[in-house]
Amino acid sequence: MKKIALSTLAAALLFTGCATTTTQAPIAQKNCFDKERLEARELRELQNAKNSLLAFKNEYQEMSSYITFLNEYVADYSKYINAASQASFFIKLMPIPYAGQISSAAGFGAKMTTLAANASKSMVTLSGSIKTFEAKLAAYEADKNPASLEDAQKFANSTLNADIAAAEQNLTKLKEGTASMLAVSAAIKEYYESTGDAISKAASMFAKKDEQKKTPNDKALKAKNDGFDQKLVRIFAGFDTAKNHIKNGSLIGDLRGEL
Repeated sequence: MKKIALSTLAAALLFTGCATTTTQAPIAQKNCFDKERLEARELRELQNAKNSLLAFKNEYQEMSSYITFLNEYVADYSKYINAASQASFFIKLMPIPYAGQISSAAGFGAKMTTLAANASKSMVTLSGSIKTFEAKLAAYEADKNPASLEDAQKFANSTLNADIAAAEQNLTKLKEGTASMLAVSAAIKEYYESTGDAISKAASMFAKKDEQKKTPNDKALKAKNDGFDQKLVRIFAGFDTAKNHIKNGSLIGDLRGEL
């Protein structure tokens, strides 16, 4: 499979302007299949991979702020439901969707906390890997040592690719979790309205007197979540492009290594 990929790449390089031909007297031809040109093409692919990750870098702070907001929302949500759940008569009547995914509203809050923590951790890890990758590319650009380029490529193939995949997976799970959270919140709100805010009264009744209760702000969550989803579209598109450039760079590097 790898040999087929290398052959395909070689053909692509040959027929996309890499070869120089002439109709005059025969002269030595130059094509892409020399180490210097392949090295330049590999560098270009890795630079493009770096640029494709700018969407993630540019949205990093706002994504982190969103996760902070989500953690605060979940904390309010969990306290509110835990207090209400002590009034067994009311909690039995509360509709909880996605019964196969969550055993209780309180349990779902704990799950969301874990999803947010995982997403935050993977974002921090990926941000660190991007900085390391950029440093390795800068090292090559400074010394023009092929070993430095190979080092950057190896890092991209292994660590950077893995961290991109982990961040994408954890952010996707968080997105799905927040969608479920919105559905749960909507169900709770609907039940409030149909019972004269019975659960809210139950929550106040069973809450600790020294603990200020806050009703979860589902409108704020909806607005924040919509912005989060839009950012993920751009970030994931950048991830896909970066992975393709890393793959292309790896194939070019392998071809260069065979010369």
